[in-house]
Amino acid sequence: MNKKLLPKIINWNQYNRSLVNRGNLSIWIPDNLEEIWLERTKSGGVGRPNLYSNQCFELILTLRFLFKLPLRSTEGFVRSLFYIQGIDLPVPSLYSDF
Repeated sequence: MNKKLLPKIINWNQYNRSLVNRGNLSIWIPDNLEEIWLERTKSGGVGRPNLYSNQCFELILTLRFLFKLPLRSTEGFVRSLFYIQGIDLPVPSLYSDF
């Protein structure tokens, strides 16, 4: 029988801190978010112009993929991030704006 040998833990304080830090979540929000969030250019085509930029959807869908969230939960997650950071930008309703 092959048993997997685990390293012996010597420094329990450091080990405990590393376990606590696994739950640490840091999300970097760019300084120019207000500039890239909304679509500033007109498409020139027929129909309603886009309100949100492609970078907006890329950011939201990346968070959705990373945290394995449903669309509506992702919307709520982004809204709460904006609230915590004091960012006053609209968040697209993902289930109806796609």
